[in-house]
Amino acid sequence: MSSFVARVGGSILTGAFALAVAAPAADVFVGGPAGQIYRGDSQLGDFESFGLCGGSIDSMAVYDNQLYAGTVDGTVYRIDLLTHQIVSSFTVSNDATAVAVHGQELLISGTDGTIIRVDPETGAELGTFQTHIPMGIEAMTVRGDYAYIGGDEGSVWRVNLLNGTDTYFACVCFTRVQALDTDDTHLILAEEAGLISRIRLTTGQIDQVYFVSPAPRAVKVYGQELLVSDNSGDLVRVNSQNGQVINSFSAPIEVDAMAGLPEPQCPADLSGNGEVNLVDLSIILSNFGTVDGMRHEDGDIDGDGDVDLADLSALLTDYGTSCN
Repeated sequence: MSSFVARVGGSILTGAFALAVAAPAADVFVGGPAGQIYRGDSQLGDFESFGLCGGSIDSMAVYDNQLYAGTVDGTVYRIDLLTHQIVSSFTVSNDATAVAVHGQELLISGTDGTIIRVDPETGAELGTFQTHIPMGIEAMTVRGDYAYIGGDEGSVWRVNLLNGTDTYFACVCFTRVQALDTDDTHLILAEEAGLISRIRLTTGQIDQVYFVSPAPRAVKVYGQELLVSDNSGDLVRVNSQNGQVINSFSAPIEVDAMAGLPEPQCPADLSGNGEVNLVDLSIILSNFGTVDGMRHEDGDIDGDGDVDLADLSALLTDYGTSCN
C-alpha cells in the first residue's frame, strides 16, 4: 500500500497540555520523535493534542488511568489521562524500547536485552530479567504471565514472568521485529519488511502473513481488528486475520509508538453469542483438564493453552451476564 485515502478530519489542539475537546471515541495515543503525544479515535482518526514529553518517544502503555511514555534515553513520563498533566518522570537503566504492564508492575525493555520491573507510581526498579535474545529487545507485549519479546534478527522469545526464564518461541527470519500485540489466540507481529504475522500462542506456528504498510512501527489489537501505524504518521485499520483494509487515516506527527485504552471485553463468552451462559459452561466442561493446544473458543479464557480451574473460575465470575 503506497498511500492511505483518508486524512484527519478533526481540529488539532496546540497547547502542550490543553484539555481535550469532546471526541466520540478517543481511545488511541500516538507518540513521535519530537516528544509530542496525540490522542484520537482508533476507528476514524480525529486526533487532538494530548501532551509533550522531553525526548523522542519510543514506547507507550496505559495503566490505571495513567499514560506511560518511554523515551530513547530511558526516561519514562507518567501522564494523567484526565488532566493531561505530567505527574512524574523517572529514568531506568536501559533505553525503554518497550513498556508493558504485568499485574501491578511496569515492564520496561531495552536493546541491552534486559526487562526491568518497575513500580509504576515511584519508578523504583524492583528487579531485572536478563534475556538471551540476540541483538537486544525492540518490541514487547504481555499476555498472562508471559512477555513476548522481539529483536533485530526476527526472532521472538517468550519470558516466564514468574521465574524469569526465557525460551525461543518463533521466527519471521532476519528482519527486525518492530511491534507486538496479542489477541485471544495469537501473537500479532509487525516486521521491518512491512509484513504482519499472526502466530499461534499455544504453538508458535505462523497462521497468517499479510502486507499492510511499507514501514510498520506500532500495532494495537482491537477485538478482531488491528490498527497499524508507520513512522510517517499514516495509520490503517485492518481485519486482523486476513489484513483486509477497513479504513485508514493519518496522525499529525510521525508515529514511533502507540498505546490504547482497553476496550470493553467479554472473555468468558466462548461461543460469541453475546451471553455467558450454559453454552459457554458446556464448552469449558467438555475440554476441562486438557493441558495443551487449547484456544479461546475451546475454553482457554486466560490464554495459557490449557483449560483448568482458572478458566472455570473466570467463566463463573461472569456467568449470567450479557456482553452487549
